[in-house]
Amino acid sequence: MGVNRLAAIIALGLAPGAAQELAPIHAIQGSSVISPLANRSVTTSGIVTARRAGGFFIQARDSDWDADWNTSEGLYVFTSSSPAAGIQSGVEVRVTGTVVEFGAAGASLTEISRPSAITVLSSGNALPAPLELAREQLQAGWGLQNAERFEGMRVTFRQVRVTQPSFGNGLFFAVPPGTPRPQQSLDWDGSPELIRVDSAGQPGNRALIVATGASLAGLSGVLDFGSGAWTLLLDPGAGAPELPRASPLIRPAAGEFTIASMNVARFADDVDDPLISDPVATTEEYQGRLRKFALAANSILWQPDIIALEEVEKLSVAEAMAARLEGYRAYLEEGSDPSSIDVGFLIKTSRVSVRSVQQFGKDTTYVRPDGRTEILNDRPPLVLRAVIDQHRNITVVVNHLRSKSGLDDPTSGPRILLKRRLQAEFLRDLLINLRKETPDEAVVAVGDFNSFQFEPATMGVLAANGLTQNLTDWLRADHNYSYLFNGVAQTLDHVLVTPPARPLVSRIAFTRLNASYPEALASDYTRPERLSDHEWVMAYFLTDPKPFTAASITDNATFLAGPQAPESLVSLFGAGLPDRGIQVDGAEPTAYYRSPAQFVFRVPAGAAGSMRVSLGDWSVEVPVVAWNPAIDGIEATPGGLQLHVSGVNAADVAVTIGNMPAPLRWAAPRVLIADTPDYLPRGVPLPVVVTSGEYSSPRSRTVILQ
Repeated sequence: MGVNRLAAIIALGLAPGAAQELAPIHAIQGSSVISPLANRSVTTSGIVTARRAGGFFIQARDSDWDADWNTSEGLYVFTSSSPAAGIQSGVEVRVTGTVVEFGAAGASLTEISRPSAITVLSSGNALPAPLELAREQLQAGWGLQNAERFEGMRVTFRQVRVTQPSFGNGLFFAVPPGTPRPQQSLDWDGSPELIRVDSAGQPGNRALIVATGASLAGLSGVLDFGSGAWTLLLDPGAGAPELPRASPLIRPAAGEFTIASMNVARFADDVDDPLISDPVATTEEYQGRLRKFALAANSILWQPDIIALEEVEKLSVAEAMAARLEGYRAYLEEGSDPSSIDVGFLIKTSRVSVRSVQQFGKDTTYVRPDGRTEILNDRPPLVLRAVIDQHRNITVVVNHLRSKSGLDDPTSGPRILLKRRLQAEFLRDLLINLRKETPDEAVVAVGDFNSFQFEPATMGVLAANGLTQNLTDWLRADHNYSYLFNGVAQTLDHVLVTPPARPLVSRIAFTRLNASYPEALASDYTRPERLSDHEWVMAYFLTDPKPFTAASITDNATFLAGPQAPESLVSLFGAGLPDRGIQVDGAEPTAYYRSPAQFVFRVPAGAAGSMRVSLGDWSVEVPVVAWNPAIDGIEATPGGLQLHVSGVNAADVAVTIGNMPAPLRWAAPRVLIADTPDYLPRGVPLPVVVTSGEYSSPRSRTVILQ
């Protein structure tokens, strides 16, 4: 539409008492986030495409579209209550009302608010054909503006992959195929490809219950905007696959002992304690959660030797949890948390002898930015000094730092930031003192640190001067997460070891049991899934490490801790590796590369479930999955980048360069050629990621295009 015609519409909208000229939907939407007609009265028309509890969407007939693809042809009409019964899909209406941007600046939904008149013009109209969207459309532009030109329109996705399971009433997050798993990192780009799916938003729709990693085909609906995210308001009739069963972690081998950290999400009993503000469960919920806990601890984590608990109401609850397992004893000390959640331990008495359990810092205070004094450690660290198998001394510290909630608030944010940093410094000093008491004893700090692994004010404080090493850093980037927030994977739960503990480390793994499963399973007490919103982390240690392990396992854990895929490359590092003797499932593998310090081999093509890698008395069991993408090498060629890849499904592979999709072609069974179009930046490091199935390769590979 020309400038003069738009000016005439604006003028008509301002003229009191004047008959309003019909404003096309694209003129109301405009080509930016904010409508050029915001806060003005307009009259427009369109076909109803979807109903909501408080309004409905309309879209212009195809013949009324303009030639500008930056302007949307859909619009929301907010009625504040359920629309009239006659406002159904396929009805053409004329609407008069005020244009409003609902939401924060730069993140809003353009709508006609509380219309003064709605007239039905016709019924039985075919719905506009949906526009097919893929990651290329969603990646164009930056931030929330990437899909503004489709706002309020009917769209469809050929396929999506779920990145956060169902929550609320049928909400979940997903990305188009070929998109790397959204992962919180230092170079996180905001994941513009993420779509929030509202499966039950239209009245009468059945909520879809899906787990992380599920693939859904042919999803169509209206592109809404809500809760700060582009939202697909799903058409009726979509289906969901059956929920899979959670896979158990690898069983500990002979000579290994395990320490698990389990945030159990406000685990409370059914007693309302007087004089305190405690969570209270129903009897059915309490007994059901105890059953779920036992199922998870027994069948998924194989009864860890030491279980560090976070978010348990009181000692009697921990004792009830221990009673559901065989041969465990509970330890818990009350803290000062206003919602009555504490940290504690469950100890397998057949292997673990307790020397002492002691709480530190319950009465420690700090001075807030406003000058007031406040308790520092609401959930004080609890220290277990123990002996494994009557000869291996170990100290374990369970922690639960203050959450990130409120960090962005201009009023409370500075106080929360200060408290989190001081809590980390208190824990640092505690670990230093524990090391001074017994310099040669292994010290392990576990728990919900409520911090990303790269945060300098918390995890950086604990790693300074080599005090601790974070074992979760040994995992591949896209296997390293314990929490899902708005579809993005995050690591909040960690295992930290001091230098004397490093030679004991065998491997580490996260469950895929809780955050990966829908909230609906929380009340299914016949299954172990979704007891918590955090995945649990378990570290495996050796009671008697052999020389090879002591020299090399720290490096080898980087490659062996996470799942591998058939025909993917595995590297072993060590001092003076022998020429022969390394075995995979009892046979020596074919060497891809060998030197005195490194041995590289391919996972056997027929490997399934797990494989055992061994050298002499040292042995470790490694999970094997169908696909686990990796880039083994990158070469620049005149035709683009030549990528040597492994762990991919040839029929389901994609490559992004600098977070943008790259055209691909196969040059050999494990060699891809990725084009480098002119729109990619030159002269700066760009991450290269290959995606296949649910997982993506680590973001550690970068290129600089010339």
